[in-house]
Amino acid sequence: EKKMKEFCKKGFETTKTKMTKQEAVDRFDYDDVISATGNRKLGAVMKIYETHAHLDFDKYDKNRETMLQKAFKMGVTYINNIGYDDKSIIGSFALADKYPQIYAAAGFHPHDATKYDEELVRKYAKHSKCIAIGEIGLDYYRKLSPKKIQKEVFIQQIKIALEYNLPIVVHDRDAHEDTLEILEK
Repeated sequence: EKKMKEFCKKGFETTKTKMTKQEAVDRFDYDDVISATGNRKLGAVMKIYETHAHLDFDKYDKNRETMLQKAFKMGVTYINNIGYDDKSIIGSFALADKYPQIYAAAGFHPHDATKYDEELVRKYAKHSKCIAIGEIGLDYYRKLSPKKIQKEVFIQQIKIALEYNLPIVVHDRDAHEDTLEILEK
């Protein structure tokens, strides 16, 4: 109990500093968790399945490997990396090919509906580590693609998901009625 209190106090003190999120992640010490909890692996207590990640972002290029190894060491058993445009789909499946714990989804986010590439989505829908079509849906908040095109692309990607018997990862922002109407069809 004393070790756990010390660990929690140390964690609280780190949150009071002006460090960036990345500095906090880099400073995190797995050995402190072991000494505080007595568990050699947190995964022995609880397994974690990250269902929606974007680990292909450029901002992770410098420390992606370290970050992933820490996550796996801490008990993250699987990660779904979600594609939302051509670059992220390719990056997601590159990660899935590299790591046995990572799976991927292929789809075009409503913001990128005007750049939709059906052939690319179909290509990766066949990939052995494709777990879903997504991130797909409607976003009327930012209006980066016209509503009509968003709806058409959403429907086309749902058809691909049905064809390949894959679930969908739905993005719905300020478009609830239209999203439900399309899903109910």
